[in-house]
Amino acid sequence: MKILISFIFSLISVAIFAQTYTISGQIVEENNITVIGANVTLQTPQDSIFKAVATDTNGKYQLKNVPQGAYTLKVSYIGFQTFYQRVRVRGNINLGEIKLSVDKIKLAEIEIVEQTVAAVQNEDTTEFNSNAYKTNPDANAEDLIKKMPGVTVTNGKINAQGEEVKEVLVDGKPFFGNDPNAALKTLPAEVIQKIQIFDKESEQAQLTGVSDGQTSKTINIITKSNMRSGEFGKVYAGYGYENRYQAGGNINIFNGDQRISIIAQSNNVNNQNFSSDDLLGVLGSSGKGRRGGGRGRQSGGSTNDFLVNAQNGIITTQAFGINYTDEWGENLEVTGSYFFNLSNNNAKQKLTRSFLDDDIDFNQIYTEKDSSYSRNINHRLSFRMDYKFDEFKTLTIEPRLSIQQNEGSQSIFGQNIASSDLLNSTNYDFSSDLAALNFTGRVSYRQRFEKRGRSFSVSLNSGYNESDGNSNLYSENSYFTRPELSDTLDQFSNLENDSWNISARAMYTEPLTRKSILYLDYNASLKRTNANTKTYDFDKTINNYNDLNTSLSNEFVSDYFTQRAGLGMRYGERRSGLSAVAGVGFQWSELTNKLIYPFEDNTNRSFFNLIPFAMAKYRFSKTENLRFYYRANTNPPSITQLQKVINNSNPLQLTTGNPDLEQAVQHQLSFRYNKTNTAKSSIFYAAFNTEFHQNHIANNTFIANRDTMITSEITLGRGGQLIQPINLAGYFKTSTFLTYGFPVKAIKSNLNFNFSGIYVSAPGLVNDIENQSNTATAGIGVTLSSNISEKVDFTLTSTSNINNSTNTADGFVNTQYFNQVTSGTLNLIFGNNWVFKTEVAHNYYDGLTDGFNQNYVLWNMSLGKKFLKNERGDLRLTVFDLLNQNTSISRNITNAYIEDIETIVLQRYLMLTFTYDIRHFGKAPEKKEREGRRRGGF
Repeated sequence: MKILISFIFSLISVAIFAQTYTISGQIVEENNITVIGANVTLQTPQDSIFKAVATDTNGKYQLKNVPQGAYTLKVSYIGFQTFYQRVRVRGNINLGEIKLSVDKIKLAEIEIVEQTVAAVQNEDTTEFNSNAYKTNPDANAEDLIKKMPGVTVTNGKINAQGEEVKEVLVDGKPFFGNDPNAALKTLPAEVIQKIQIFDKESEQAQLTGVSDGQTSKTINIITKSNMRSGEFGKVYAGYGYENRYQAGGNINIFNGDQRISIIAQSNNVNNQNFSSDDLLGVLGSSGKGRRGGGRGRQSGGSTNDFLVNAQNGIITTQAFGINYTDEWGENLEVTGSYFFNLSNNNAKQKLTRSFLDDDIDFNQIYTEKDSSYSRNINHRLSFRMDYKFDEFKTLTIEPRLSIQQNEGSQSIFGQNIASSDLLNSTNYDFSSDLAALNFTGRVSYRQRFEKRGRSFSVSLNSGYNESDGNSNLYSENSYFTRPELSDTLDQFSNLENDSWNISARAMYTEPLTRKSILYLDYNASLKRTNANTKTYDFDKTINNYNDLNTSLSNEFVSDYFTQRAGLGMRYGERRSGLSAVAGVGFQWSELTNKLIYPFEDNTNRSFFNLIPFAMAKYRFSKTENLRFYYRANTNPPSITQLQKVINNSNPLQLTTGNPDLEQAVQHQLSFRYNKTNTAKSSIFYAAFNTEFHQNHIANNTFIANRDTMITSEITLGRGGQLIQPINLAGYFKTSTFLTYGFPVKAIKSNLNFNFSGIYVSAPGLVNDIENQSNTATAGIGVTLSSNISEKVDFTLTSTSNINNSTNTADGFVNTQYFNQVTSGTLNLIFGNNWVFKTEVAHNYYDGLTDGFNQNYVLWNMSLGKKFLKNERGDLRLTVFDLLNQNTSISRNITNAYIEDIETIVLQRYLMLTFTYDIRHFGKAPEKKEREGRRRGGF
């Protein structure tokens, strides 16, 4: 019996001591402002860390699975005194609010000895603690985020978790409109407390509270509470060899809710500061393939041709911007920005284009040498007002305006070669003078009712675009036939394009149960586009451009009207394990095209589509979640693709539109998985995306195997090309991205691995032969960034990509090439405030066209001295491209050809620069800050 009793008591004891409990609470400052990212650790009596977490956006924390016993709770945060409290755990404990006291000791004299929690996962938001990533004293926000897992900055584009960052917020509010670069280059790293990376819901989803699956990768910068009042920034000026110069700066004036930021720069060393709006209307709007020195290789071109590497060409930039954020009273928030940009671009390129089709009986290559100049002036204004009538009703008004002027010139010599024989050549000059205006406006209203889940919202969107100008083309063309022929083109073109659109959407939500909501919505939109291009040949009899060329002239009107009614259901709650939204839209649309000149013709098409949508998210825990979504949408053809007017800016490569195009339907499927290990400060992110298109708008390329008459006035010489858009089936794309980052304590650094894969199968026609071009790209990268101290900062990174392209049509050429970029940066502060910085990047390409493979090293180095009070002054001597090897090469692959392009870049120069840091922080305002981001959807 004693043995049995002892055994029973033993089981009871084991059961009691096996139980675990939760310690929770909230961390605030003395003025009751919540502290985000404070380090909360639970230590055993032996002073070893048992558990560690960081406070969330509400300053709250939870320490789970804590056995019975005695512990020490420790709370630490830079700038505040460390808090200690002994805790005896016998059950779940809520310690309530813990107030941290400001530390009077200078921050520079504080030695942080405990490990800072690097990252936490708060629902669908990945949060990084800036204290876990050490940077040098004059680092900016861009320098900081590059150290974080899954974040890269390449050629001025910021990518996070495999996607391009579209917007940067500061304390949840817009900053410099939609220009991520301006925000990251303006804010110094030292004012940043937290970096949040999340998928921002569309404006419609934020308005209605029902996700539509349309998200954009967004970074939210949370500033330190003790640095939200004051002035900070920097000014700089430098001059160097061969009249190279740079000057500029930024100043931020923060006073609680009111924030004013000013940025300016002037330089001729390729430091650019503009977004896609700066090229509004210049490319892709007219049917001319080349405007102001830009390259439009398909039907009209793309702003992406300018938004690649800042080294493409020699750029001189003058830029100024101002951003304003404030709260006018208790219910009104306003943000606004103005940005001015003037850029001059001198560029030279050489191009080799190998055509894939062997059906024309010869192996054809097109080569080109291009010299261009463009001058672009842009003004951008944006404003947003959010008014809250009461806790149930809100109103948002958001207008945007962009005005642009562009003038440019371009000289090109191109030739077609077949089996070493010269087929034809062109030598032409093209110049243009264009202007464009773009206005968009949005007004939205939302009302929630007292019954939880019941709401009504309505939004009205409008827009107006206008682009007009003129261009001149002078071309001398030779055709090496038997007998040899030549002709000269001397033409003047006038462009007048404008479009307007208006749309309205209303949505009503009604709760069905505590966890489910039914929604009904209706959307109607109308877009009208007018395109008018007139081209005149030079008339020698009157010495003027008076002879209208009907083959190159066109007047066209297009209307696209859409109505969509939809219904669906949302299930779950934000904090529940499973949340889901599913719905379907019934869409009717009509596309009407009216050709006015050179002859009258009307086409009218109606479409009916079922537009399904589904989205689900499952939270395994607060630090682990899985997200899935599927959606479909329709894409009508652009006016450039519809307008059947010949673009002969290059007589050897003609383009035209197709008024018979139908709308394309896009289907997208996506999976995303996040897991953050707070205790190990590690993060894992995986994404898989796939999409396929119905009626994909592809290219129909005709390569002439003999002189061919295109119109009564235009003949395409042997070897020349005519490209026209066409609807084809068979477009498919899938991509994946994985990243895993963790600290390496032995060397006080952070290590990040990432893998990416993309597969694209795209259809096209070449001389009526259908070809499916399949391109697979696989990449792997590794980054090691130091976390040693503010005086020792280094980053080592290497990225390798292999690209393999195959074609289904017989005789089409397959290709494979390899690219590797390995780089390293080192920043040292030594001795009596001496500063040494070096950047080395090795670029390697293999598998490109002969003469385009590259293997070069770009090496920059600087040495400087910090002086003046608090080391605010910095005098630095910099050598750019020390080995004088800088170059720029890119490859493009299409269904019809493979091309390699080499562009002139800025090479070695020497510059002496003085920089002065502005730092003046006052007492944080008493008013409680509303940190974090606005959320939409579930």
